[in-house]
Amino acid sequence: MELGRAGLAVLLPLIRWDSNTLWGRKVQVASMECLLSLMMGAYPIMGRHGGKIMSELFSCVGRLQRDVAIQNEVQNRSLHHDENDEPLAATKMTMVVALHVASAALVLCGQRAEDVLIKIETGSYNKSLVDACSVVRSSAAAMKK
Repeated sequence: MELGRAGLAVLLPLIRWDSNTLWGRKVQVASMECLLSLMMGAYPIMGRHGGKIMSELFSCVGRLQRDVAIQNEVQNRSLHHDENDEPLAATKMTMVVALHVASAALVLCGQRAEDVLIKIETGSYNKSLVDACSVVRSSAAAMKK
């Protein structure tokens, strides 16, 4: 169980990392995959850390949504459209992974993770972040079946 706390101390800052490079996205995805394994391996104590985990994941999702909007805006203003836009694809893929891991966190971490979603849904957050809460809830429900 001590490994759970140490693992979170290492992984959560990497997930929160605000990088817009392909290398940075790879680090974030790998960190989220490790977090998923850690949550499954140390699930008895994960309930205590559910708020931290869900907060970091949604912080990451919010930044990813911002980056997608910025990258789409840059692409729309550009005279030359690049059909093979790796940074945009990597950002979108990282968001999919983050939402999947958040769904697993909701299942494994319980009420404290749920409380973060409630706070987002009832707060004055942007609609896309609130919509992400719905995606996480529906995926978590599917995982429980």
